[in-house]
Amino acid sequence: MNYRKLSSFQRSAVITITTAMFASVGFGVVAYAAPRNDQNLSQTPVTSTDITSAVGKIQSLVSKSFPMANAGVTITSDQKIEIRVTPESVNSVDQAVSQAGLSSLTQVVPEANSLAQLKSLTLQIASDAQAKKIDATHIVRWGPDVNENKVVFYLDTYDAATATQLESHYGANLVDVSKTTEQRGHQTSSRTTDTAPYYGGDAIWVHGDTPGTDCSTGFEVRNNSTGASYELTAGHCAAHGAAIDTNFSSNRTIGTVALQRFVYGGLDTDLITGSFDPLVWTNSGTATVVGSGDVAPGQGSASLITVDGAASGEHRQLPVIENDACVIYEDGVYTCYLTVVSGYQAPGGDSGGPAYQYAGATTVNAVGTIDGEGDNETFVQQISDIENYFNVTTATG
Repeated sequence: MNYRKLSSFQRSAVITITTAMFASVGFGVVAYAAPRNDQNLSQTPVTSTDITSAVGKIQSLVSKSFPMANAGVTITSDQKIEIRVTPESVNSVDQAVSQAGLSSLTQVVPEANSLAQLKSLTLQIASDAQAKKIDATHIVRWGPDVNENKVVFYLDTYDAATATQLESHYGANLVDVSKTTEQRGHQTSSRTTDTAPYYGGDAIWVHGDTPGTDCSTGFEVRNNSTGASYELTAGHCAAHGAAIDTNFSSNRTIGTVALQRFVYGGLDTDLITGSFDPLVWTNSGTATVVGSGDVAPGQGSASLITVDGAASGEHRQLPVIENDACVIYEDGVYTCYLTVVSGYQAPGGDSGGPAYQYAGATTVNAVGTIDGEGDNETFVQQISDIENYFNVTTATG
């Protein structure tokens, strides 16, 4: 299939892998955790709440204390937390986990490549493809795969020569080519009667165009230096300087696109001026934004998020299967810094809409903005990379 953007100008892409909740196979798993009393453990059942709580603590510990060694944190089919790190850091990580009192739930697994290394390679590949240093004719998407511990490519038609070229160029220890064929996608672009201050999830269109759900608004963000307020949407939705309208019954101009990043191998994001509140529309009303951050794959319920475009509304409990992916859309644009979500294919009009994780019944943490779709998948521009590039922080209420 094709990857498409989800504005009225559609944006999508393709992949069909599921990394969440994988069993550990093919890694030669070695447990380095501190000694534990297995008899006692067998008498004390571990609950999903224990696992979810521990995963968050471990993810924070490893990413902050061992950022260049971190190769991912996943949950196995037998409910063990695997902490994947580069070999030289196994003992140090094991000791840190033991000191944190989390050894009974974990095992430390040595991996050759760190996520930082694979993310850097993912971006280098985007640059190489644009510069035609590699043949990207059949490449649809690529990005770090925690379970493979490599950057994995997906092609629209599997071609052994392309696979050999890529593995030879970058090293078979760093990249792999999936034999699953994918179609190229397109980019994606409704709440229809909002007034200022505006919420995330509104239906928007460029001023002067026929009113309709061309795209969606995402989250309010604020500049870290000036405090200026903006609302996010996708960069492919409108050009820099364009006026943005909403409200089908009484057309209103929200503001203008003041900042834009829409380039090959980079972000796909617009920042719109105007009056906003840190709320998003939901299927049952609104929810208040209380935080922000990326969501990692392979961590059970902690890897489930909601996507919420204006055209289709909320779709909950969708598993994140990959972070930091790059996609070549059907219009030839390369977009990176994407989280891949499985189980739902966002329609046209959803581009720019909010993706989040529920923190409570009516509170959410921002994860990113909807960018495009593929085979039963939605692509989300990661909130951390938006914040870092534009020097903004997601507004909270």
